[in-house]
Amino acid sequence: MPEFIRGSATSTFREYRIIDKNDQIHWVLEHVTRCQFSRFENGVDGTIQDITLQKIDQEQLQLLEKAIDHSSERIEITDVSGTIQYVNNAFEHLTGYSKEKLIGQNPRILKSGEHGKGFYKDLC
Repeated sequence: MPEFIRGSATSTFREYRIIDKNDQIHWVLEHVTRCQFSRFENGVDGTIQDITLQKIDQEQLQLLEKAIDHSSERIEITDVSGTIQYVNNAFEHLTGYSKEKLIGQNPRILKSGEHGKGFYKDLC
């Protein structure tokens, strides 16, 4: 916002909380743009959007991610073609592979020949 006030930026975005007349908290996204209305008139134009529901969804997703990451059960998420998109900490611990090594791979990476049959039985 300081760059906008000083005139070095033409627009700015800002998120903040407001309290309505019923003491309910709302998150809003403000977008302000510097504009020239005519040759002699300068001003600003802006919008304010209520993003409370998006903030709530974001917080719930972060909570879910923490729960999945700290679960003792192994969890892997793949896309429709079978490419690993996500693994939790238990999956890393059980397989010995890091998230960085697994994400983007096919689960067949686990059948590398480095483990015996008992290892794969434990995965199920």
